[in-house]
Formats: sequence, structure tokens, C-alpha cells
Amino acid sequence: MRSLVFTIVVPGTMAGLIPYALTAGWQHTAELSQLSGVRVAGLGLIALGLPVLLTAIYKFATDGLGTPAPSAPTQHLVVTGPHRYVRNPMYIAVASMIVGQALLLGQVILLWYAAFFVLVTATFVYVYEQPTLMRQFGDDYARYRESVRAWIPRLTPYRPVGGDSSVLVEPGHPLVDDLGVVDGRVELCGDTEQTAEHPEHHQVVGR
Repeated sequence: MRSLVFTIVVPGTMAGLIPYALTAGWQHTAELSQLSGVRVAGLGLIALGLPVLLTAIYKFATDGLGTPAPSAPTQHLVVTGPHRYVRNPMYIAVASMIVGQALLLGQVILLWYAAFFVLVTATFVYVYEQPTLMRQFGDDYARYRESVRAWIPRLTPYRPVGGDSSVLVEPGHPLVDDLGVVDGRVELCGDTEQTAEHPEHHQVVGR
């Protein structure tokens, strides 16, 4: 429920209500639409941004047990879903949806609004969000930050070993040599544990 409220209030306002107000009800103009392929590109940006946004919020609720809002933060570091590729997928998704509306409607004012949105969110990320995550999650976030860029997606998904996220370790992996079995589970360095339910692989999961 909290994630649903967040989705409606925050991204809904930033990517929906404000563009609606700035364009007098999503009115179309000819400022940009005279360029070939612009409206198609706009639709593409919206179509790409919306599922990324919704998936990221869903992962915050199911994997992080919280929301992206500072008033109801996650209990676990979220490095699943779109966060496997880039650290700020929700901000990127909202920005792409704003730019998409600008191209679709031919509204230059929405391009200015997108630039303002990016400036404000980037400032928030570097001044508040990153220091907060570092204090809350420590080394787990430091390793994630070193491996995943803030704004440019990776080509391959981030796969942490240990910490708060899951990763598959095949039999014979060097990590397996240091494991001990306790009540059907395999412990690793006291911080992570492996389940041995399936003979084909083990799963390392954070406690």
C-alpha cells in the first residue's frame, strides 16, 4: 500500500501532473513535432521508462521491504530488478518519460522541465541519498557503488556475492571450499548462508 501511494503521489506528480499543468492539459504544439520521427521517439521513451519505474518501485517493496521515500526507507539494500544495471533507475525513468512527453506533444517547455528535474534529483542523490545509504548499508553499498554507475547502465547485471542480495554459486566455486554445513544450511563467514536444497547449485543469501 505504501508503494502504491508513493507511486501515485511522487512519480505521478513529477511525470504526470506537472507535465499536464505545464502543457495546459497535454496540449500538442508544432514546436518539435515537425522533426521527422520525434513523436515516435517520444512514445518509445515513455514505453521504456514506465515499466522500469514500476518494476523498481515493486522491487523496493518486495526485496527492500520499504519505499523509495525517505519517510519510509527500505530495510534492505535493493540491488535487484533495474538496480542491477544502474543505481538510479527511477530517476532516469521519470526523466525519460518527461522527455518522451516533450517529444510526443512537441512541447519545448517540457525539455526545460526535464533539465530542471535532472538537476534537482542529481543534487538530492549526491547531497542526501548516497551519504544516507552509505551510513545505513556500509560495505554492501560501497561495493555496489563501485560496481554500478549512477546514471549510465551496465551492459551486464550486477551480481553481488553475499550481502543483502542473492547470487548463485556453482558447485566447485572457490567460495564453497570455505563453507560449513549447519542444519542443512551452509554458512559463509558468519554473514551469509547457502541453501543446499538443489544439487545443481547453491544460493548465497544475505541474512
